[in-house]
Amino acid sequence: MNTKLEKLLVTFPELREIGIRYSRGHLNRLIGTGDFPKPLRLGSGEQSAKAYWRLADITGWINKRAVAAGCEAADSKPSPSDCGLQQLV
Repeated sequence: MNTKLEKLLVTFPELREIGIRYSRGHLNRLIGTGDFPKPLRLGSGEQSAKAYWRLADITGWINKRAVAAGCEAADSKPSPSDCGLQQLV
């Protein structure tokens, strides 16, 4: 895979590394209800294709949750650790 593209996409194990420690089943439920970004399926066949998430979608989801939790102030930028999140980039 292209190195630039690899930086734009994350896999399930990488989601766990950045702090999203949901099981695959729970992620599928969240995806089904529209509460988590849908993955891209790359490879042959829908069932055997590997799932990748756009990093921009994941960071947007994290930011949306941080705002909902009151961790984002309009005039200040708390660090991700202030809200219990790990730095992504």
